[in-house]
Amino acid sequence: MIFQESDDFSKDFKRLKKKYLSIDKDFEIFSEVLETFPKGNGSRHCNILTDKNPHFILKSRMRCKTLLSTELRVIYCFNEELQSITFIEIYYKGDKENEDEARIKSFINAII
Repeated sequence: MIFQESDDFSKDFKRLKKKYLSIDKDFEIFSEVLETFPKGNGSRHCNILTDKNPHFILKSRMRCKTLLSTELRVIYCFNEELQSITFIEIYYKGDKENEDEARIKSFINAII
């Protein structure tokens, strides 16, 4: 599996890294799970937001040891043909209620 990050995702991650010290390890574990279940495992912790075959935009909960919960959300694009994942956004549910739809739309327009 190939993993990539958008520039906006990198900025989000860097900002969150200052607040949540365990996020590096937590994200590593999250990435390992995505290798096995890139479209989720059927639980409520992962939802497909957009299905533009072969591209799937998904929203998933990420466990954070510092927070002791699954309050971090990760938005990513899974390309089924290339077996690649591009991370679009990461945010803390307490700071922001929903994902940035404008960011997702601009990402979709860029890849299609």
